[in-house]
Amino acid sequence: MDPTEAERLTIAGQLGFWALAVEVERERVTDRSGGQFQNELDARLLVLAIRNVIRAVGWAGKYEPAAVKRALADFVVRVPNAVAVRDILEHFDEYEAGGGRRKVTGYGIFTVRYENEYLLRVSDDLALDVNSAANATTALADALQEVLIGRCERPAL
Repeated sequence: MDPTEAERLTIAGQLGFWALAVEVERERVTDRSGGQFQNELDARLLVLAIRNVIRAVGWAGKYEPAAVKRALADFVVRVPNAVAVRDILEHFDEYEAGGGRRKVTGYGIFTVRYENEYLLRVSDDLALDVNSAANATTALADALQEVLIGRCERPAL
């Protein structure tokens, strides 16, 4: 196997791994039996898994820059708050101290459940819809796997 093919397979493997992590965390967040603390913990881990799919997509840009550009643009349209929510979670120490790069009102990290809607809220005006974000992220990973290796490799839960 040549190095290029090996790297493309490695990237596709990372996409599949982190997309599966997104699905696992979505299932855990939306499972009402875990309790509030479990839901909030898993919602934060979901954001980490989403970030790592995006990181692997960026790596895929080495081989498929046009496909990456299109796929990321679609992702941003579908999940416009993903980067902002991730930034706030990643730099929680700054926001807890009243700082941070983004101006937010009512900073606080918690999950909110409605009938079939699950939100990870990080401020009064900024939230991530868990199901929409998970759907968009797995679609992003699947699209790039297809471009990289001609198939999607993610086992079902």
